[in-house]
Amino acid sequence: MAWIDIFVLANILQFAFGVSITGISYWAYRSNHRKASFRNSTVGFLFITVGGVLAPIYELGIKSDYTITAQELLKLQIIEGTVIGVGLAFLLVSVYSHSGGTDHHRHIQLDVRDGGRETER
Repeated sequence: MAWIDIFVLANILQFAFGVSITGISYWAYRSNHRKASFRNSTVGFLFITVGGVLAPIYELGIKSDYTITAQELLKLQIIEGTVIGVGLAFLLVSVYSHSGGTDHHRHIQLDVRDGGRETER
């Protein structure tokens, strides 16, 4: 098997797993009353999946050549890193908001039906 075949196979697997986990996260979002934490995880996984396959899309789809210059490689890595970083930020927000933040914060909810009495949630 040639290196290009391994490159293509690895990226197909990465894309397949990324689409799978994005789909599962979206299903969880739809099944759990459209909670924002599940929406954010879906968006995060989507960004990570797209960021992970930018290299093969550019190299084989747009440029139609596996060899790229150092400048092209640097630009590609900057874009990939940014897209994956945005995805990780969405996952961070998702996990943090799903767990309700830290235990050090007290969440207060005012219930207007009880005359504005504070209740802890």
